[in-house]
Amino acid sequence: GFEAPLLIHPRAYVADSAQIGAASMVMAGAVVDVRVNIGEAVVLWPCSCLNHDANIGANCFVSANATLCGFVQLGENSSVGAGAAISERCAVPPSSFIKMLARHTGRGK
Repeated sequence: GFEAPLLIHPRAYVADSAQIGAASMVMAGAVVDVRVNIGEAVVLWPCSCLNHDANIGANCFVSANATLCGFVQLGENSSVGAGAAISERCAVPPSSFIKMLARHTGRGK
């Protein structure tokens, strides 16, 4: 029965073409590149980087210094650990957990 606002720190970079869902939080130093689409209730910790054309499902958590390369699909309810990297065009299934400093290179469609 309540609505949470979208919160974007003034030191975050969010491209004009990016879309961010309600109740999400973008912390200082985070980068949301062109044509990134972010669902509701997503948390982007400081210095996380979402590159062009990434699609982030609802209720995801991207830890500090994690990098999602271009065209990544991160399924809803997923968590990406600090310093982890997801390579270009990967499709990460819903409810996934990518460990800190991990490299995820599985390919999607």
